[in-house]
Amino acid sequence: MNGYASLIHNSMTLTPHIRIERLIILSRAGLASFSWLAGWLDPIGPEETAKLTQWILVFYLSYSWSLLIILKLFPLQTKYIGLATHFFDVLIFTALIAITYGGSSPFFTYFIFALFAAALRWQKSGILWSALAFLCLYSGTGIFLDLNLQLDSSELELNRFIIRNVHLIVVSLLLIYLTTYEKNIRTELGKLSEWPTFDSKDNDLESFIFDTLSYATETLQTPRLLMLWEETEQPGRHAALLTQDHFDMQPIGPNVYPTAVPEILKGCNFLCNDLAGQPAKTLCVTAKSLKYRAVVPLQPDLISQYHIKSVIGLVLDGQAFVGHLLLLDKPEQSLDDLNLGILAAQQVALRMDQFLLYLQQKKTAAIDERIKMARDLHDGVLQTLTGIALQVKTITRTLESNSDSARQGLENLQSIIRSEQSNLRQFIQQLKPAAAEHRFQISLNDRLRELAETVSRQWGLEVRLSEQSNLCPLSRVDDVYPIVREAIINCARHADAGYVELSTHIGAECLHIHVFDDGHGFPFTGDYDLAQLTKTKQGPKTIMERILSLQGNLTIHSHPNGTELDISLPLNASKQRHDERPLETNLPRERNR
Repeated sequence: MNGYASLIHNSMTLTPHIRIERLIILSRAGLASFSWLAGWLDPIGPEETAKLTQWILVFYLSYSWSLLIILKLFPLQTKYIGLATHFFDVLIFTALIAITYGGSSPFFTYFIFALFAAALRWQKSGILWSALAFLCLYSGTGIFLDLNLQLDSSELELNRFIIRNVHLIVVSLLLIYLTTYEKNIRTELGKLSEWPTFDSKDNDLESFIFDTLSYATETLQTPRLLMLWEETEQPGRHAALLTQDHFDMQPIGPNVYPTAVPEILKGCNFLCNDLAGQPAKTLCVTAKSLKYRAVVPLQPDLISQYHIKSVIGLVLDGQAFVGHLLLLDKPEQSLDDLNLGILAAQQVALRMDQFLLYLQQKKTAAIDERIKMARDLHDGVLQTLTGIALQVKTITRTLESNSDSARQGLENLQSIIRSEQSNLRQFIQQLKPAAAEHRFQISLNDRLRELAETVSRQWGLEVRLSEQSNLCPLSRVDDVYPIVREAIINCARHADAGYVELSTHIGAECLHIHVFDDGHGFPFTGDYDLAQLTKTKQGPKTIMERILSLQGNLTIHSHPNGTELDISLPLNASKQRHDERPLETNLPRERNR
C-alpha cells in the first residue's frame, strides 16, 4: 500500500503546475539568499533606509525558505499558492524599490523575475497584467519619491528611468511572443497526436481521402491542399485537391506531368514562397541537410493547372503507396510550417498505409473465402453428383433384367439426394451473415454417422465409425467434416477399399482423426508427414490444402494392403495467413487420393 501511495505521489509531483511552482520557489530562495548576502556585505540604499532594507531582505529570505519547507512537506498543495505568492512578491519588490533610490533602484531587476514567474504560470494574460502593474508601480514609485519626498539620494535619473521602462516593455513583449509560440506548438502537436483513424466500416477510398485532407488542412492552416500518389501494387496515379469549398479526386493519365517534382528534389521536402521568381528560390530539407536551391520545385504543367504561386512540398513514402502532399499558397509560410508539414505528412502516410492494407486484406480474405467455397462445393456436391451419375448408369443396365434391384437403387438415390439437399441447405445457411450465431447446431458424431450412411448407400463402402465425445467446437466441425468426407470417398473411388475405419479423439489442444482402409494404397510406400508430402509433391492435394490452412499436421502410412491417415488439428488455430500459397502437386488428379 505504501508503494502504491508513493507511486501516486511521485506521478502527481510531475504535473506541470507543480513543476512550475517548484522551479519558482527554488529560484526565489536563491534570489533572496544572494540579495541578503549582498546587503549584509554592502548596505543597499540611502543611509536613512539601509537598515530597513536589510530587515526587509531578512524577512523575504525567511519567507522564501519557509516556502521551501512547504514544498518539501506538502508538494501537492504548492500549485494553489501561485497567485498569493506572486502578489506578495510584487509588494516586497515595490517596497524595496521605494526605499532604495526609486526609479534608479537596483531591485528593478526583481520585476523581471516576477514577470518570468507570471509567464510560466499564466502565459500571455499573466504577462500583460503583470507588466502593466509593474510599469505603473515602478514609474509611480520613482516619480512620487523624486517629486514629493525630495530625498537627495532619490533624485530621478531620467535616462535610466526611460531605459528601464523600455527594458520592461521589451522583455514583456518577448515573453508574450515566446509563450504564444509555445502554445501554438503544443496545439499543433496535439492535433497531430489526435489524428483520427479511418472507420473500418467505410471502405470508400474517396471518403477516406477527403477526411484525411480535411484534418490536414485544419492542422496545417493552408487554403488549398493537393495530394498526388500512386499505389505500389496498383497501376495508375491519382490527384486529390481540397479547398475551402471544393473537393475533387480523379485519376491522372500517364502523360500528365509524369513526375510532380524535378529529379534534383526527389525524396526532398521543400518550400518555395515565389514560384514565379527568376530564379525560383527553393528551401530543400532532407534528413542530412538544409539548403537553398535555385530551381522551380514543381513541373510547369502542374503549376499552370492549379495556378500555384507558393508551395510547401512534402514527401509521402508509405509501404503501399508513394506520392507528394502539396500545401498551396499558404500565407507567410516559414521553416516552422515546413517542419510541421513533415510531421503531418508522416501521419497521412501512416493512415493511408493502414487504409490501403486494410482494403488489400479484405480482397485477399474474399479470395480465400471463394477458394474455400470452391473446395467445399467440389468435395460435396460434385462428389455426390459423380456418385449419382455412376449409380444411374448401373440402374440403367439392370432396369430390364432386375426391376426390383433397379427400384431399390432408385430409392437409394432418392435418399442420397435428400441427404445432399440437407447438406447443401446447411452450407448455404452458413454463408449468411447471421448464420454464425443462429445456424442449426449438429455434433461431429451426428454428421459422421450421416456421412457413413450416405457413403455406404452411394459407394457400397462399409464405414466403421468409432463413437467419440461431442465436445468438438462447432467451428471445428465445419472444418473437420470436409476432410473426413474427402478421405473416405477417396478410399471408395481410388483405393478399391472394402471397408474404412474412422476414429476421432479430442485432446486438450488438438483434434486427432485416424482413417484406415484395406485398399491398395498410394503409388508410394512408407511413412510420410506433411512436410515430406509437400516437398515430394505427393499425396491427397485437397486434404493437404485444408490441413495446411488449419495449421494442422498429416501423416500417411501407405502400404499395398492398406493405408492409414493420421490427422491432427489444433482446436483454436487461426486461419491460413494470406501469404501462404496452396500446395501444388504434379500427380494426376485421380491418384491424388
